[in-house]
Amino acid sequence: MDSTDSMDSTNPIDFFIRLFLSSLEVRHMKGVEFVVDEKGKKKAVVLDLKTHRSVWEDFCDVLRAKEREDEPRESIDSVKKKVLKRA
Repeated sequence: MDSTDSMDSTNPIDFFIRLFLSSLEVRHMKGVEFVVDEKGKKKAVVLDLKTHRSVWEDFCDVLRAKEREDEPRESIDSVKKKVLKRA
């Protein structure tokens, strides 16, 4: 059992982490370090932003989307009408 086994497969953040980790040879990947607890369980990851800036930006985008998922939605047509009224 690895540290991602307890993740929620429906949670977009957990999904992103699984996708990121599964796409890497993380034990030997430059610019990726894991913080582990006394039992060796991975608790955090440290990314070298010079090497992995785009991954970090993608991760932040996922977090922002998750935080806003319960906000009310507005259709593109409604937005277009509001913008055209202001013009």
